[in-house]
Amino acid sequence: MVKNVHLHYEKNLNNIMAEKNMTVSQAMVLFFLKLEGEREINPIDIEKKFSLSRPTITGILKRLEAKGFIIFGESEKDRRYKQILLTEDGNSCLEEIDGMFRLMDNRLCDGFSEEEIEVVCRYLLRMISNLNEGETEKADCSIIKEREV
Repeated sequence: MVKNVHLHYEKNLNNIMAEKNMTVSQAMVLFFLKLEGEREINPIDIEKKFSLSRPTITGILKRLEAKGFIIFGESEKDRRYKQILLTEDGNSCLEEIDGMFRLMDNRLCDGFSEEEIEVVCRYLLRMISNLNEGETEKADCSIIKEREV
């Protein structure tokens, strides 16, 4: 059921985001870059964060670069890696698509009280922890209540 909810959420969000020529995966990478702020991010960090393969991340990053939303710079930590930097156009795009995510979040949680949303979130985090053999998830439920860009 969780996967079914995810598939419907992503399908609806991708349909809404199509007008901006964006996908949910591309948007999530942009949000990740924004939330990490000044921390140096390279493709391997994104692979780990989203549990996606190198070719998938490479494709996402190439499309974001072609759209002018990111640029690659030299890594200050390790010359073997490229640092990924969010551009002004990337930041502007994030402001627009944030509203699309909020719309879908509101649609998803329509009819739920704040307490019910909190309980569902806690249960989902516990499920993730169970599947990761007790490792706690770094995320918390606050992102459901408020997504800041």
